[in-house]
Amino acid sequence: MYKLRNLYNLLFVLFVLFSFSNYGKSQDFANTITNNTSGGVNIRLRNEYWNTFQKQNTNTDRSYNFFLIRARAWLDYKWDNF
Repeated sequence: MYKLRNLYNLLFVLFVLFSFSNYGKSQDFANTITNNTSGGVNIRLRNEYWNTFQKQNTNTDRSYNFFLIRARAWLDYKWDNF
């Protein structure tokens, strides 16, 4: 698991170094990052409530409540050379 994570980190560093090797010194690194990246968060809430039929001669709770929170974050980088 750690080897795979280290491989991804190495590929990311190489990607960043290669992508900025074509820019001249006149262009600011922070400006380049700001103009080429975008990101955001998507949060989804869901609630379901079920009430089933009652069986004869049983005394059980027939209701079912399900609550889900799903959050996804993303970061996009626009690379002109790829």
